[in-house]
Amino acid sequence: MSKSIANLTYKLLIREIEDILDSCHYHSYRHVFAIPELRQQLMTNVLNRVPACYALVEEDEEMHVDATIVPNVISSQLHYVVAEEINRLVEDQEAWVSHHIPQEVGAGFAPSNWFG
Repeated sequence: MSKSIANLTYKLLIREIEDILDSCHYHSYRHVFAIPELRQQLMTNVLNRVPACYALVEEDEEMHVDATIVPNVISSQLHYVVAEEINRLVEDQEAWVSHHIPQEVGAGFAPSNWFG
């Protein structure tokens, strides 16, 4: 079997973005980064700011990232940079976001389907 080099940082980045967006209280963040172009921009910005971590893996195997392989410094830096870049990109795209993604409406202000 042959081996290949795998970028562990990329796999961790995908997981970190999902974790942060899932824990995000602002629904618009989830909608913004559901757009492929903005998600790619987020990933590019983060990967340019954090060091890469590689591992040698079997070519035929499905690669699962074991977080213990990646140094804690990279994992914590990745978390910080992802959160920072999410905020920065949303601020940069604020006009577009407010125009294309509706704000979440509180239950008291939402129209009721009770009347038919």
